[in-house]
Amino acid sequence: MKNLAEMNLGGPTLTPKGSVPNRILYYVLKGKNFLRRYVNNPRFIINYLLNFWRGSYRQKILFLDDDEYLQQAKTKSTIRLGEGEFTLMLGTRDIVVQKFDPALRDFFYEVAEEYSKDSPYLLAMSSHLSISNAELEKHDARYLWMPGKILFGMHFNPNAWYTDASFFYRDGMTKRFLNAVTPNRHVVYVTNAQNIGGLKDLEKTLSPQAKSVSYVETPPTSTFALRDEVLENIRQTIAGHEFEAVIVFACGPAGKVLGRILAKEGVLAHDVGSGIAFLFDEKSHEGDIGWRAFADIFERNRIYDRKNS
Repeated sequence: MKNLAEMNLGGPTLTPKGSVPNRILYYVLKGKNFLRRYVNNPRFIINYLLNFWRGSYRQKILFLDDDEYLQQAKTKSTIRLGEGEFTLMLGTRDIVVQKFDPALRDFFYEVAEEYSKDSPYLLAMSSHLSISNAELEKHDARYLWMPGKILFGMHFNPNAWYTDASFFYRDGMTKRFLNAVTPNRHVVYVTNAQNIGGLKDLEKTLSPQAKSVSYVETPPTSTFALRDEVLENIRQTIAGHEFEAVIVFACGPAGKVLGRILAKEGVLAHDVGSGIAFLFDEKSHEGDIGWRAFADIFERNRIYDRKNS
């Protein structure tokens, strides 16, 4: 069901940019829905309300540049967190590829609280969290990224290093990544049947120097429920060369959970998400999550935050 503040109630569509009465009603209904959604998380509500109206509000995050990330990805795993993961952390609803599960929510909070420069994995965080409310508002993106901003400020380590979760949405970056991390390794792709078919067609292009390439098939959605079975299949696939393997996940939040388990066992594992599917078409996906619109601002903020850390 649509949010009441986004419905046409028999008259002009309610928006935050219409007439004064229209705008007042929009925000009243928006506020009612907000309180109902997060009623069990008062600390989150307070932080949200204190910062939503601040145009300058953003998170100062220490982001690696692309070259630094590609170098570190040869020895450290990757766990990506974006808008979908923030939704699951807050426990408000399902997302496209995964039904809400309390165990999955708890996993994300554990990752947030334990993450440090000494972790065996890198957290890929949405670069949008480092963009001010005022800049996000220009592209109607303030509401989308406010929950992530609040969660980062409440739970994540501001002194650890992060990489940009938008990396794999950018043109050519997934291929560049695979070319960097797969040489002289036993590569295992963990994803759905459709992606596996496409990967097999591109195998020699994506991993030309790999020792071997294998596949572990997962369902297209809600793989988390089968995580133990998938993990066992991975372990059987890499048996005997665990420390020469690289596991590439594109199976939703389950890949993040399994990647953390494997990383702590010394196995290199990377969650690349939709970056795999993007290999199979010629369309640019840089605009899918608004990365292109904020790219210059993000880079300026990244450099500034590093200099002033």
